[in-house]
Amino acid sequence: MKRILLVLFASFVVVAGNWHFPLYLDNGVPFRNRISLDIENASSRDIVASSIQVSAKALGLVGCPESQIRVVEDDGHELLFAIRPKTPDKHLTDESSLYIPATVKAGSTSRIYVYWDNPMAWNLPKELEAWRISFQDSFEEGDGQVPPEWRSAFTGEFHVNERSDVARTGKRSLTTILKPGATPNWVQFSRGISVTPGTRYNVKIWVKGQEIKGGHGAGFYLHIGPRGNTGRDPINKWNNWGTFDWKLIEFDGVIPDDADYMNFGTVMHGTSGQAWFDDFEIKLEAQVDLKVNIGKPESLKPELATPTPQFPAWEVDKVEWPERLTFSIYNLEENSRSAVLCSLPVNLITHANFRQQDYKLFLDGKPTEVFAISGLLVFNVKEMKPMTRSLGTLYLAKDRRNQIANIKLKQASDILSDMEAENVGDVDIKSYEKLLYSASNLVQNPSFETDEHWGDVSQKTPEGKPITSLEEGGLFGKRQAVLNIPDGQWNGFRQQISVTQGRSYLFTGWINSSSTAGIWVHEFSKRGKGSSFNNMSVSSPGSGWRMFAMTIKATSLDSIIELHLTSNHGQRAYDGILLAEAFSLTSAKLESQADLQAKDEVRVQSIAPIIKVFQDTIPRDENAFQLALAKNESESLQLAVRTNRDFGANAPCTFSVTQPANAAGATLPKPDLGVVGFVKIDSESRYYEFSSIPVYAICVPEGQCPIMYP
Repeated sequence: MKRILLVLFASFVVVAGNWHFPLYLDNGVPFRNRISLDIENASSRDIVASSIQVSAKALGLVGCPESQIRVVEDDGHELLFAIRPKTPDKHLTDESSLYIPATVKAGSTSRIYVYWDNPMAWNLPKELEAWRISFQDSFEEGDGQVPPEWRSAFTGEFHVNERSDVARTGKRSLTTILKPGATPNWVQFSRGISVTPGTRYNVKIWVKGQEIKGGHGAGFYLHIGPRGNTGRDPINKWNNWGTFDWKLIEFDGVIPDDADYMNFGTVMHGTSGQAWFDDFEIKLEAQVDLKVNIGKPESLKPELATPTPQFPAWEVDKVEWPERLTFSIYNLEENSRSAVLCSLPVNLITHANFRQQDYKLFLDGKPTEVFAISGLLVFNVKEMKPMTRSLGTLYLAKDRRNQIANIKLKQASDILSDMEAENVGDVDIKSYEKLLYSASNLVQNPSFETDEHWGDVSQKTPEGKPITSLEEGGLFGKRQAVLNIPDGQWNGFRQQISVTQGRSYLFTGWINSSSTAGIWVHEFSKRGKGSSFNNMSVSSPGSGWRMFAMTIKATSLDSIIELHLTSNHGQRAYDGILLAEAFSLTSAKLESQADLQAKDEVRVQSIAPIIKVFQDTIPRDENAFQLALAKNESESLQLAVRTNRDFGANAPCTFSVTQPANAAGATLPKPDLGVVGFVKIDSESRYYEFSSIPVYAICVPEGQCPIMYP
């Protein structure tokens, strides 16, 4: 591909236009700088996810850590990208380039932003897999029998895939061995990549054979088509039998208009023999030139850019409220926002399920009422001016405790020991009612007091039995929405609400169902055919009034959110439906009086081994380290070590354990010493849901909350 880069060097300017936030794994902190790429397609052909190459030097990213870069389309969709060449310290150099998927309609221009500079950001777990203009693989990398990014399939007792030291170049190759007794099967090493329609491809691989008999012999296959249906028009080059030296297999062609994926792999289909494969190479060359214009760098105002602002001094009694969570709320739009809710995933952040009275919130120094809703802490933000930040301090009570457990067990599968625990916490109905009837709620007729806004509320079967009805009862007002659904039909209550692209919305309500029930939301563009469509859901276990909650991102132009209180079987009742624009917070920092008073001391506490210790677990009572062991028994002792001291890279903290002994001199064997590690958890997965997010974009459920989990 030819790339024309019009590089405009300029000093930083203060941001003009909405600043994309939050971004994936930003830990609640906006990126400080960005630069725009205007990508022009002068051809008569639409371009989808064509990889463009832009140098780090042209973008001003030399020296920037890879973890502090994000790529975002103008409409807010985050894109996967790749950085090459890779460096050991994962910082960009003069030689580095970004490979970015560009989608541009014929004869038009699209805009992409590159954001950078956020010291709190985590590394992205995935990169763009179709970044390559060309690449080779001589199968030298990796320690296992299957090289990185490749798969082995259709192997067994008589069909073996492994690495070999017989190589055309380098030291290793791939080999497939068919043992005596083998029947023809499609034994293969394979992989797949995303591709762009209209791209010219050239694929090469070398194959060597020894006494290959039967079937279709040895060779290579190429399948190109829509993801999930690439095998519709297979291109196969096999029929290599007998014994032969290294032989070249080559494919040339153009990616079809409706194809976005390429599967390829080795083939060994026979009854006996051995084949070797080496020196794979693929070249991809787009047939359309895109012109890339690099804009002026933009920067946030300093008061917004600092990740560690000055929070107010302790605003409550330090003894009764010894810990607090600090967080920032940002309005990085050009417009003021009012009557907006804010949701904090407090259960994930505190690793608990505390009562509503265990929290006390101050927003910009003013006491603010909070509502505990299904693992979230929700509160009102009256007004935020454009490009401003509010500071929140959420205090935790000394005597805080989890809500009274209402745990029910049910069989999760046909395995007797596979039980599912359901824990329902208390929700303050009066507090929820304030939100339900507040100006923040965009739902019309949220407690079904009239027959309006929910479609046909009097649906009946052909025999005249009610399917949908509004009846006395429920939790709010005087009525509830009721479903009695004949099997095989899909009925219920629906309401469409116009929302703003790029903003997040909190959807909550109450359901009383005869069995496990799904509550659905559709998010789409009112522009209709050809527009994006997203289908999201949350599940309720049934039996009694239960609350549900989910966060939705409006991703479409002229976006519509359609609430679906629908099902195809069973009995359902609904009440108290709320959809409100919300700032969706993803991070908060714990501060404690114990840490502040301990300064740089090292504190150690013994905690039962069955209890998880998080990085923000605060030691409570200092106690002696004691264990009681019977003969021939072993026990674990878990010690939580906490300090504010910075040991530095050159003076790491070390631990050692002496052999236990009592006053009489009797000893036990020296204990085994281990350190509990932490893994980064970003989100619960909901990838089974229908989504219009393409494979070259980042696909993460809204409301993700990055935490370090032991």
